Amino acid sequence: MNRLFKTQIILISASIALTLISFSAMAALPEPWDPQEAARWSVQERLSRLRALSAQLKKASPEQRQAYKESLRHKLAQLSVQERKALHDQLHAQWKVLSSEEKKQLRQERRKLHKALDPS
Repeated sequence: MNRLFKTQIILISASIALTLISFSAMAALPEPWDPQEAARWSVQERLSRLRALSAQLKKASPEQRQAYKESLRHKLAQLSVQERKALHDQLHAQWKVLSSEEKKQLRQERRKLHKALDPS
């Protein structure tokens, strides 16, 4: 009985260690970008950051994705109505001058990001 107990303790310890290793191996998601800073990025910079974030979100756990979405919503909610309006106007003006290919790429990356946030 004593030998069985030791074996069980070893197995439990090993499973706990593996669980901790797997959780630490998951890359922590970055903080959501500051919306006003992100609006100043070039199209290529925005595309590369969207691609990187989508890849990170695909690897993240559902809890991490949910926490990221909540943090993003919180950042947007912190903006005043005037700041949100100015941000919208700035992004809309940028969108108007983009080529059709750039618009297509941005749409595709946004879809990938939304899919990565809600992979259901």
